[in-house]
Amino acid sequence: MAVTGLPSDGAWPVPELVDRRALEHARSDEPFRHVAVGLATEFGELAALLAGVRAADDVGRDAAIRRGLVVRIVKYARALLVGTFAGHGELQALFDRLLFESVVDLAYLLRGGPERAQAFVVEALRPDRELLDHLARNRELRRGDELPMEQRARRAIEHKLRLAALTPADVPPPGAAGAWPSLPERLAAIGEPSARAMHSLGAGSTHGAWHELVTFHLAGDEQFEAHVAWTTPLIQPLFALPIQGGRVLATYARSVGPEVETAFRGRLLDLVRRAAEADLQHEEFMARADVLPPPPGA
Repeated sequence: MAVTGLPSDGAWPVPELVDRRALEHARSDEPFRHVAVGLATEFGELAALLAGVRAADDVGRDAAIRRGLVVRIVKYARALLVGTFAGHGELQALFDRLLFESVVDLAYLLRGGPERAQAFVVEALRPDRELLDHLARNRELRRGDELPMEQRARRAIEHKLRLAALTPADVPPPGAAGAWPSLPERLAAIGEPSARAMHSLGAGSTHGAWHELVTFHLAGDEQFEAHVAWTTPLIQPLFALPIQGGRVLATYARSVGPEVETAFRGRLLDLVRRAAEADLQHEEFMARADVLPPPPGA
């Protein structure tokens, strides 16, 4: 099977060195932050290389969905790092949530058949079906007349439907049951039901929920003063990205073909191992951080 886009020997990222002894004796977050940024960067570079690989038979809508999710992971991984370097904890939390959902969706699709890809696109096009029905009602009220803006919107929706190999009748109207499962159901299907508890709070970063407001945008436990400064990013999301994303991308590499699996799987799983070890050391550090004396000059 022909494969295009496999990286040359000099294109691979240099693996991030994790100095276990240095982390064992760390007296601040900084050594962990440095390692976590390096590991997350390595993940993003591997993901970008993998996104550019394509097998000759890797065609059609379903393969495009999986490839598109990998590209989405690449872009949001870069955005997560940009937010971290800029000191914007709010943006880090937002992109962490978006990455989590993309990784979960990719894992769910990889573990199922074409019916899951069908449910994915059908669910995604529900708002388009709703708007298409709204435009049709407007057109009927005007006895066939259509505003230019409405015509453009209708044509754009019809184009999206054609790309998805669907007709409007294939997409349920608002309120009708669909085949795409909820996030908890998708997590259960991929064997990660407990991951929802760890990431559910991140949904607040996409909706502006109460806990997100008091965490990032208000100051004081009772005064609730406006807090317009950016919040310091966390280290944990930088470890979680290569741990969770690396496992799923290793599975994706295997799905593309044997050559791709051989090239990527070992590198990705080695990254997962190093990130998991560093994350565990960071958790041990956090458990004892309250009893450590402050570093010199603090």
